[in-house]
Amino acid sequence: NEEAEEVDTVRLRELEKGDYQAIIVDDTYFIREPDITAFVADKYEKGASVVVMAIEGIFNISPLRRKFNVDWEFGAYTKRSIKLNDLGKEIIGDAFPKDSVYTKSHFIVGEGELFTEFQDPEDYEDEEYYPDGPPSPAPGSPVVTVVRGS
Repeated sequence: NEEAEEVDTVRLRELEKGDYQAIIVDDTYFIREPDITAFVADKYEKGASVVVMAIEGIFNISPLRRKFNVDWEFGAYTKRSIKLNDLGKEIIGDAFPKDSVYTKSHFIVGEGELFTEFQDPEDYEDEEYYPDGPPSPAPGSPVVTVVRGS
């Protein structure tokens, strides 16, 4: 029988005094710990960027939608080749490989997506099956998501 970890509220109150450019939190604590949710939301309102890591891969993103007032929807749980789009290059820069990356992930559709599905033209050369060429990339970014505060 594992005991649930308690949030160190004393340490959290100390952290609240600081100014941050970014806050990184996992979905478990963000969704299940009201003190941490309030801390993250407060820093977001003060202009910090927020990254929510999908540790548990929670399918219900309504807490994120409500807290950050974003219009995100699940696009798919699938494998895709992805590459950075212009916004992704601006935010992530050289920290992401220049080539496409094949990933299995939950994909979120909404404003501020950092990635674009990579469609290799060689996969769509058969004109009988693809007379119009490659299909349009499916929308969505993998569910390590980022939102910017105001």
